[in-house]
Amino acid sequence: MTSATPTLVGAVQPQRRRGFDAVSMLTIYMVVLYGIPSGTAIAALGSLGRVCHFVGIACLLWWFAELIRRQASPFRQVQPIRIALAVFAVAAVVSYIGGAARGLPIAERSPSETSLIRLASLIGPALLAIDGIHTRERLIVLIKRVVIAGAAMATLGIAQFVTGRQLLGGLTLPGFTSLALGVSERGGFARAAGTAMQALEYSTVLAAALPLAVNASIFLYRPGTLRRWYPALVLALASLLSVSRSALICSAVGVLILLPTWPRRVRARAVWVGVVMLGAVYVAVPGMIGTIRGLFTTSDGSADSRTGAWDAAFDIAKNHLVFGRGFGSFQPLYQIFDDEYLTLLVEVGIVGTVAFLGMIVTAMVVARRCAARAGDDVVLATQSQAMLASMAAMGLIMAFFDGLAFPIAAGTLFLVIGCVGAAWNLTGQSGQRPAPALGDAGA
Repeated sequence: MTSATPTLVGAVQPQRRRGFDAVSMLTIYMVVLYGIPSGTAIAALGSLGRVCHFVGIACLLWWFAELIRRQASPFRQVQPIRIALAVFAVAAVVSYIGGAARGLPIAERSPSETSLIRLASLIGPALLAIDGIHTRERLIVLIKRVVIAGAAMATLGIAQFVTGRQLLGGLTLPGFTSLALGVSERGGFARAAGTAMQALEYSTVLAAALPLAVNASIFLYRPGTLRRWYPALVLALASLLSVSRSALICSAVGVLILLPTWPRRVRARAVWVGVVMLGAVYVAVPGMIGTIRGLFTTSDGSADSRTGAWDAAFDIAKNHLVFGRGFGSFQPLYQIFDDEYLTLLVEVGIVGTVAFLGMIVTAMVVARRCAARAGDDVVLATQSQAMLASMAAMGLIMAFFDGLAFPIAAGTLFLVIGCVGAAWNLTGQSGQRPAPALGDAGA
């Protein structure tokens, strides 16, 4: 009989798995995360009304259900990613308890409570990826689908850049409300946002997906197929046309981390393609190269705002420096820091900020270890390197805006973290990939 639920790593199954599994559920999560505009929510539920939150909570409940019915504990293997997720979650809860004990006003207590629910909806897909993906093949399928989602977002963004229109602004379902801000402008060019609420949330997807797409183009797809090169090229082009310093810097960081891991011939071709793409943009979009140069050579309000936010953040945080004033309690109407790390410093203090940064760094270190432990498995080794680059890019872009407040950006971050955890399980403790659990053979 086919099981209807994804199974945790280490669980013994009576026969070969078929049908709906963790990757299927995570695919549904990605469809609602990227396919439904980020600002669209059930009107009666406010910030908790986004469909991706419901699916994320369903992933968490599914993971708990599997823990209850498991035949072999997944906790027998040390799992650094699961530990890092737990540490950040505990820091957020402790911060909330401390704020509640001090008597947060209702205007701050309610957002703090909903923030914890949103955090649970982010951790759910990560845990399901960690403990529900049993084979390298299924992990690669999920990574490919992340690439496809990123390419779709980039394609929509390019269409928005060309037309100067939001394109999805009129798609509001009955009972839902839309908070979409439309397409803004910078330097005379439209700043695309895809299905995101704003350009930096969109840029997070580009920065996360680009390293995965480039490595997939080189190592995963068969030669001569459109699907091999389209995702990488459209993501790179969308980054160039994003009119965003953050997108350009973080996308470049991701690719530069990957560059030394490629064969010399591949590196030379990558540089050549980059030069050709810049030339094409120079010819096809007059003024764009000058605008990009101006982003780094002239000062503007956004850069000044970020640098000026440091003093304000430390001044606010000093009264509750250790555990913060309460996770999710600091409202944008007080001040916008445009820096997730400063926001966390105020909300969850030094402990929570270090836990969040530690979660990202742990994912990067684990991805690097997975690449080394994969041995002769070139596919798993190269994709682990790509996940390291993706995590580095997202960790950096979190310093440019309040990433956890935006569902697509936060969901992408935790989803890739979960993929890193799955890769750790698959490479095994001894440097060799463990045999798939009974029932997964040949999946």
